[in-house]
Amino acid sequence: MNQKFLEELKLLYHICFAKNRGENHKERMENYFAPQASAYDGFRKRLLHGREALYQNLPTPENGIWIELGGGTGQCLEYLGDRIRSLKKIYLVDLSPSLLKVAKERCSANEWTNVECIEADASLFKLPENEKADVITLCYSLSMIPSWFQTLDQCHKLLKDSGQIGVIDFYLSRKHPIKDHHPRQGVISRIFWPLFFMGDDVILNADHLAYLDERFLELAFKSSKGKIPYTPLKAPYYQFVGQPKRYEEGARV
Repeated sequence: MNQKFLEELKLLYHICFAKNRGENHKERMENYFAPQASAYDGFRKRLLHGREALYQNLPTPENGIWIELGGGTGQCLEYLGDRIRSLKKIYLVDLSPSLLKVAKERCSANEWTNVECIEADASLFKLPENEKADVITLCYSLSMIPSWFQTLDQCHKLLKDSGQIGVIDFYLSRKHPIKDHHPRQGVISRIFWPLFFMGDDVILNADHLAYLDERFLELAFKSSKGKIPYTPLKAPYYQFVGQPKRYEEGARV
């Protein structure tokens, strides 16, 4: 059998059935991702759909600041092409040292001198004083962050008024979606997909999109389905692009 095929089957089994162990979220993430790090990008390229389209449609303002939360190996930054060099700074934030090691190697190979890889909790990450971000991205990472609501609140604080947040992740709808163009899922889908992913701490939550809509003005939204390699299954996912909503003085900020 082809070696790559066997490695990817092992990865798929790990994603679907391996139990994450650890005393805290960081330990669980590292124990989960460390065995996958060397083969992470190739398999994820066929599992995590829609990423390239999202990144190509986000702005890269001259001397701008970009934050990649849950950035893993930094593979998504390659979708920016030469535009990456127009940015002043990119902060690639992740909790897994194994994935960040691959990210640092990628930065070196591509001579991305403006990318800084930071081992940190996405919900607690802060910029240096007086800096604000032009773009923040969460690429299939929001569903792996326990304090996801705190993370989105932090994104709201970190973004410029004109800044944009881009989120792409697996989709789970509410029984009654908050907007007509957000797809409605049947009860079987709403039960099946959380169960399918929960073993590896990918926690689908029907409130993700609702809270994004609460904190950010929707500029673009797309939903679709992407094939899971070596299975007949197609997992639903969404793309959301928004700008921070600002509130009157004394209200929520």
